Amino acid sequence: DDRDTRLEAAAILACAGYPQDSDRVLTLPSGQTITNLVAGTKTFIDGCKALALGDHATAIREFQASYDIDDDLETQFFLARAYLAARRWEDARATFKDLVESKGRIIADQAYPPVIWSLAHYYLAIAYEESGERDEAISYYSKFLDDWKNGDRNLKATIDATKRLARLRGSPNSRGSSG
Repeated sequence: DDRDTRLEAAAILACAGYPQDSDRVLTLPSGQTITNLVAGTKTFIDGCKALALGDHATAIREFQASYDIDDDLETQFFLARAYLAARRWEDARATFKDLVESKGRIIADQAYPPVIWSLAHYYLAIAYEESGERDEAISYYSKFLDDWKNGDRNLKATIDATKRLARLRGSPNSRGSSG
């Protein structure tokens, strides 16, 4: 169904940081715009667009609303990313930690991209690092890099985690960075 494909594409584009393209995909060839989205889908897409535009408060509000409608691990992942972007370290840690503990559900369900489990380690490490919890950050960067050791070494997260881990291991008093 073209409508379902367009909704999925709109969500992917919004989550990848292309909010205008997301809106464009929701316009049918007839010129009519798909506006009657299911509540969970609309709030998820709106959350992704807000996150891409740097409106962290709106992103958190939209992802929380979407998550309340449908206990979805992908929504939970993006909610945690919104917490991270808003520098709400404790909320980010708790939400990413819950995702890390959901490995079986993520992998067995097959509805979720398995990469969210690995990336949860990376983002959890950032939250710990930014909170000044060096040992926890080292542990989660190491878990991420170990899990990703046979993956794409040019992945931005892999390169960043490698640099952050080296810096943390080299400086026992290192505190979180601004990135």
